[in-house]
This record gives sequence, structure tokens and C-alpha cells, in this order.
Amino acid sequence: MNNRKLSVVSAMITMFIGLRSSSAQEQPAAPSAGEKAAAPVVLNHDDFREPGRFGLIGAITDDAFQFGGIRADEHYEAVLTLDGSFAALGGSSAIKRGLGDMGVTLRGGPRFSLGHLNYLSLGGQFHTHFFGKDDGVSTLGGYTVGPYVGMSRNFAGTPLMITLWVLPYEFSRELMNDGAGNQVSLEEHKFFQAGGFGLAYLL
Repeated sequence: MNNRKLSVVSAMITMFIGLRSSSAQEQPAAPSAGEKAAAPVVLNHDDFREPGRFGLIGAITDDAFQFGGIRADEHYEAVLTLDGSFAALGGSSAIKRGLGDMGVTLRGGPRFSLGHLNYLSLGGQFHTHFFGKDDGVSTLGGYTVGPYVGMSRNFAGTPLMITLWVLPYEFSRELMNDGAGNQVSLEEHKFFQAGGFGLAYLL
């Protein structure tokens, strides 16, 4: 009787081992072309390469709100925005008046991948007014220009990208009212006084 029980137990163990071995050797069937994947593909941060996309961007700068378009590529970026500004002019001039204007900003330059969806950008920024008044005196013709250093980050699985930048140096030529109804020009050299933060939706 004991020998018979041992034979049954041995046969069951042998069968169990055989089933485990056969299931381990089976490979999961590849989904057919018509089947949908059970789970979304996870983006490998180290392998990410920006394919080159256009998008919309909104940004807050040191003295304005900007809205416009962006082109983000693996090796370069270009941004063109319209902005409305209500800033106070100051500096070496004794005049300090409110200035309201609307303008356009162009920013662009090369990008360098830092891995993990992060990018470093180096380039130049140019801003000019196409409409503006300071106590009835036109500010049309004022502009600022300078180099910028920026950082941006994509979000895996989404079309969103955040970006921030700073201008280490900026040259500005502002037109303003001298208090007597005359237009005067104020030129300044600024260091680390301009920059911004933006959110882009890439298509």
C-alpha cells in the first residue's frame, strides 16, 4: 500500500514538473495587426528625440504676457510671440513714467539634449514695439536685444513642454515722454534683468 502511495505521489510530482517546464518554454503570442495593445508604450527617457514639432506657447516675462507660436526641434528652437506690456521705466534717467505698449518678440537658437527629456538652449532674443503711448507720446521704435540661456523639459506621453530662460545681458532703447510732451530716448545696458517662463503645447 505504501509503495502504491509513493508511486502515485511520484507520478503527480513528475506531472507537475512537466507542466511547469512546458509553461516556462511558451512565449506570449504577438498581438495581431488589428488588436490594440493592452497598455500604452512607456517612453524611454534616455532614447527620446524631439521629432520637430510646431506648437502654441504662452509665457510670462519680467514685464509682459506673451502668446504665440513655437518650433521645437532636437537641435534648435524658434519662438515668435505677441505681447502686451505695462512696465515702469527706470534707470540712470531721472524720469520714471508708466509705459504701456504692444510688441513682438523673436527668440531662437540651438538646443542641446541633456537626457531625460531635458534640453539646454542658447540663442538670441529681439523685441520691438509696434504700438505704444506714454502720456500721448508714441513709443514706436523702441527695442531690446540680447543673448539668452534657456532650459526646457518635455513630459512623456503628453504634448506639453515647459520652458524658462534668462538674458544675462540686454541692450534696450526705450522711447518715452520727457514730461513736456517731447519724445526722448533712453538707452540702457542691463544684466540679468530679463527672462521668462512659458508653457508650450506641441502639435
